[in-house]
Amino acid sequence: AVTVAMWLYLGADAEQTILNGSSGPPYWLYYVWGALMFGIGQAYVYAPITLSQWTFVAATYDGTNMTLYMDGLERTSGGLEGAIPTNSAPVSIGGASDAGPPYLQGMLADVRIYNAALSADTIMHLNENAADADGDGLMNVAEYQHGTNPRDGDSDDDGFDDLAEVAAGSDPLDASSFPIAISGAISPA
Repeated sequence: AVTVAMWLYLGADAEQTILNGSSGPPYWLYYVWGALMFGIGQAYVYAPITLSQWTFVAATYDGTNMTLYMDGLERTSGGLEGAIPTNSAPVSIGGASDAGPPYLQGMLADVRIYNAALSADTIMHLNENAADADGDGLMNVAEYQHGTNPRDGDSDDDGFDDLAEVAAGSDPLDASSFPIAISGAISPA
């Protein structure tokens, strides 16, 4: 069993390798023909992916089924029976050692390889924590840690986004606490 998970930004509509082993890869992730493809040996599943934007991608194989997820949602799956073939070749991230399409034309972040097929709920959780649903610059996991609402950029409705308040040391849950910048001399009244 295996799970490959990452944030992926594809910058060009050209065949490219995202993850691959060498000398007959046991599992691989390519961008080909406008789609993201996850495969084991010669079997694969694929789904369209949008270029020039960050996408959370996860691919799993549990011994009977390959599944491809994007942004936490299942996009496609297909059956494949048997264990993952093994070899001593290293895994290549962002390029092919000696097989597959050319190197990645884009960016990767938070690449993870698990020796188990993670559940759909776990994959959604991985995606959810790393996302910034409200666009305030504070990732959801940090929103949870501070008790703020990850779906509301200004949890206390005081006109300052949650990130600005956390960065300034004010309380993003208290509308009477907000970031203040003071410059110059302060003189008594």
